[in-house]
Amino acid sequence: MGIWEQGDYKIYIELEKIKTFLGLTAQEYTNNISRCGEKDSNLVEYYRPTAKRYQDAANLIAQTSTNFDLRTLIVYNGIENVTQNVGHSVVVKDYVKQLVEGGSAIVFYKDKQIFTLQSKSEYQDEGGILQSGYLIRTYFDDIENCIFTEYMHLGW
Repeated sequence: MGIWEQGDYKIYIELEKIKTFLGLTAQEYTNNISRCGEKDSNLVEYYRPTAKRYQDAANLIAQTSTNFDLRTLIVYNGIENVTQNVGHSVVVKDYVKQLVEGGSAIVFYKDKQIFTLQSKSEYQDEGGILQSGYLIRTYFDDIENCIFTEYMHLGW
């Protein structure tokens, strides 16, 4: 199992699911390189490092054992960006969130397994349409102790 820890939450996911997701995405980018070929070198420069990052992460998971820290995976789309080579990966976090919401993950909150989560969205107006959006929090019993927090910007 892979593990993603977020505060008082521990999320366990079958490593095979993560490996499959990463491997299939790497293959999609590799196929895109084949389709673009020399027609669009800008897209190839985008796809090549992206496919490599996904494949490297899939290979790392294939070689690991249980309780693999999923936050150590560095996966992002695009050309090399040193600022994204540290910390956890938004791509992996979004996939973990998808698996939690779909019921394909085991979630513990304060060392007890839980089976339901709550979600609340709050409209935030920071000065007109260009600076407004929704803050969405997903939590078990305390809105201040969230498993996931995201901001959906409404402006341009």
